[in-house]
Amino acid sequence: MSARRFKLTPFVVPEQELHETAAEAFHLLIAPPAQWAFYPAGAIQLTEAQVAKLARMGLKRSWPDFLVLHDWLYGIELKRRGAKLSKSYWGRTKRGSPIYRIGQEDNFPALIAAGMRDIAVCYSVQEALDALKRWRIPLRGRVAA
Repeated sequence: MSARRFKLTPFVVPEQELHETAAEAFHLLIAPPAQWAFYPAGAIQLTEAQVAKLARMGLKRSWPDFLVLHDWLYGIELKRRGAKLSKSYWGRTKRGSPIYRIGQEDNFPALIAAGMRDIAVCYSVQEALDALKRWRIPLRGRVAA
C-alpha cells in the first residue's frame, strides 16, 4: 500500500471575509464626492419570510456586491478564487409554480444595458482597488498598484 502523496493547496479566503476587507478598504480609501455601498442580497442566510419580505420591498437578485457612484454607477462583484458568476435557472415556488431566477451571468449585461457604466468581477481586494483606479474613482492617499 503506497502512501498518499502530499499536496499543498492555496488558502481560499471565505467570501464574507473578502467582503469585509473590501468594505474596510473602501471606507478608508474612497474619497468624496464618490459614494459606495454594499448590496446585501445573498450575503447572509435569511429565513424564507425575510427573503419574501425583502423581495416585496424591491431587493433584486444577482446585483454586484458593491455599488460605487462617481459620475456613473459602477459595480464590483467579489468572488473567492475558483468561484464563478451565478447562472439563471427555472425553479418552483412553495406552491409549485414555475419561477425564473436570474443569475449574474444574465443580469450583469442587463444592468450595463440599463445604464450601469461597468461591472468588475474581482478575486481580491487589490483587483477591486485596481478597478476603482481604472474608473478614476477619487481615492485618498496612494494605493499600491
